[in-house]
Amino acid sequence: MKKILIINIETKAREFNSRMMVAYQALTRGYKVVIGAQNEMNGFLKYLPKGIFFDKSIARNKLQKLLKIKNLGHKIVSLDEEGIASQNNQHFYLKQRMSKETLNLAEYFFTWGNDEKELIESRYAEYKNKIKTTGNPRIELWRPEYAEFYKNEVTKINKKYKDFIFITSNFASIQHARGDDFLKNQDIAFNKVETKKDEDIFNAKKAFMAKVYIAFLNMIKTLSKSSPDRTIIIRPHPADNIETWKENFKQYNNVFIEYEYSATPWIIACECMIHSSCATGIEGFLMNKPVFSYLPYKDHEFINYISNILSDVCNTEQQLLDKTNEVFNKNYNLSGNRKLKIQENKHILDNIDSFESSKMILDYIDKINISHHRDIKKYRLSIFYVKNEFKHLIKKIIGRNTKADAYDQQKMPGITLKEVQTTLDQFKAFDDQGKDKRFKINKIHNKNLFVISNQ
Repeated sequence: MKKILIINIETKAREFNSRMMVAYQALTRGYKVVIGAQNEMNGFLKYLPKGIFFDKSIARNKLQKLLKIKNLGHKIVSLDEEGIASQNNQHFYLKQRMSKETLNLAEYFFTWGNDEKELIESRYAEYKNKIKTTGNPRIELWRPEYAEFYKNEVTKINKKYKDFIFITSNFASIQHARGDDFLKNQDIAFNKVETKKDEDIFNAKKAFMAKVYIAFLNMIKTLSKSSPDRTIIIRPHPADNIETWKENFKQYNNVFIEYEYSATPWIIACECMIHSSCATGIEGFLMNKPVFSYLPYKDHEFINYISNILSDVCNTEQQLLDKTNEVFNKNYNLSGNRKLKIQENKHILDNIDSFESSKMILDYIDKINISHHRDIKKYRLSIFYVKNEFKHLIKKIIGRNTKADAYDQQKMPGITLKEVQTTLDQFKAFDDQGKDKRFKINKIHNKNLFVISNQ
């Protein structure tokens, strides 16, 4: 009987394509794959046979959820989608993104690079055999070889905007979609600040990000006024309050706020991009785009981030204006030390120069034994559907809101059957041996959940 790989997705724009890459690799090895939205997957797991659950993190606050998954008979593996934050946020990364208890529940924990692996082992040495450097498949999808993957989206963007500057946000800690109270309550619930050291580190970063945010807004306004004929596209962070961005720039006719698609097609379509300590800077570098990191302040470890290392750093507005002018005047030298930068940062991004991440992940997953493996039973799916419809009906009767708020909608706007099929077809096109592969995709009722198998 085929093994089942269960993959959940929290933030669609960030995770969907890379998790589908892992799914494709699993399908080529004969697995059956269940993939879908995290908030719906949680309730679906108990209706599935024992499988391998591929989670986006094993954070400390998820212990009870992970225990439930383990008690259902599933085996747990994880690649932390925020693992790259281990580089410039070490204290809270080690404190929150895992614990002895959650590492104990996992079969394997995959890392972006050896830096992350060694950091974890410095605190949790007894679990070193579980911690494996594989890289993150997202990195491979940020390379020019996969630009064709985003062709349709890039075409739509180019029809709407020409020759634009692309700016990405990294300020959800300052203006979150659910407000400051949500962040405070989350910090309390997750026991983020428990000691004086925690409080000092937290407050120092908050103060630093607040002043960078103000400088970042002012920089965009200066850029807009200095180059009124140039289009500027701002892409908010998935957790940002988009309305705040719109309010800040409603008086600027050449500035547009866009959240459609992932950041990647926007990066491909732009003339140049600007960020401040954001992972999208890595994407821009790998896609061979002029990438500028605006760092008006340097008095915090947060700037010690690989996206800044890979970018052309500008500390003043004038430096940034000069650099963007060079780009539009075709005078900007893109080459720089690209090869050297790639070599020097492989310890942070293991697959920065390869396409092996999803294969390495599956090599480890292949080693996991699932006892008494069974196939997915249709009647179990019917039970799941009936129970969910009943719960939804009860919530409507008692007046509870069943609609996702703006924040949830930004993170998970929904996954369609067509998107799953198209993405698999794209991976087949990139696979020299994929021509004859055929997959059967079943959408689970009206949910953002899919069961995929080989035909």
